[in-house]
Amino acid sequence: MNSVFLTGHTGFKGAWFIALLAQQGFEIHGFSDEARPDSLFRRGGFSALMKSEVYADIRELDQLKSAIRKSKANLVVHFAAQPIVLRGYTNAMETFDVNINGTLNALEASLQAGCERVLIITTDKVYKDLGKVSAYSERDPLQGWDPYSASKAAADIATQSWLELYRDVIRVDIARGGNVIGGGDDSEFRLVPDIERSVLIGESVNLRNPTQVRPWQHALDCLSGYVAIATRAKGDQNTWNIGPKSDDEKFTAGQFAEKYLHARGSAIAIVESPSTLKETAFLSLDSSLAFRELGWSPTWGSQEAMTMTAEWYSRVEMGEHPKSVTLSQVGHFIAAGSS
Repeated sequence: MNSVFLTGHTGFKGAWFIALLAQQGFEIHGFSDEARPDSLFRRGGFSALMKSEVYADIRELDQLKSAIRKSKANLVVHFAAQPIVLRGYTNAMETFDVNINGTLNALEASLQAGCERVLIITTDKVYKDLGKVSAYSERDPLQGWDPYSASKAAADIATQSWLELYRDVIRVDIARGGNVIGGGDDSEFRLVPDIERSVLIGESVNLRNPTQVRPWQHALDCLSGYVAIATRAKGDQNTWNIGPKSDDEKFTAGQFAEKYLHARGSAIAIVESPSTLKETAFLSLDSSLAFRELGWSPTWGSQEAMTMTAEWYSRVEMGEHPKSVTLSQVGHFIAAGSS
């Protein structure tokens, strides 16, 4: 793998992946909607790290196929999605369309362009809510109740069906990651950017579900797992959980917010604003398969992920450029992983 094609490269994880791949010497191509003005991609000037870019809708199959073919990339990583749970409730049709048909387009375009490997990014929320307080493994059933989760579960299932048709022609893997955090996320309805917006204006943080437990993970750990899948996965195993270690601290959203605000040196209040919308109360991923088969494991625990995220915002607040802080943290991450 020396040339990588990213769909949705202007998103939060896409920008961090570009920074990680660039530090490791990869040639990077992208296909995405236009970047939002406040996105990490735009603020950090990450377009300068791209070999080529196409701005178009992931549902435009011919444009996507042409872009992949022109890139001559060995690997396609499919990030492009409608990624916000609450937005799925207000715009369900587009969420299903983008997340399911966009995934099928990424697969078909990669096949027709003669690509060697495809990595489809789904989520920890694809798993059926079994009401348990133990980690979900790749053997657990998929479902999803809300439109976002259901659309990603459907995309995951469709990918598994699709790969059986073309298993002898192209390598396809699926990565199910946890709740990713890191500097520069400008999304709505996500905990860290919601906290940062509150810090900026000095108002209280509103938490809709403070008792929910999530597998908090820094973007770089999740993305390093994707690299491990793309470079080491083989045989008939095609679905992979990429989450924290089993003995990592498990924080509720409320605990996370308290610790994060402490790391940011902020004394703003936390206010509970309960939501009536259904979301899984406890989510944890069993990533032992990736540990065992891929030789991958997280470099930073959830506490350090939180600390590094808070540090990113503090450094940018003090005047450092988002790109330099991001690349600095990538270098620190790579050094820590190799030590």
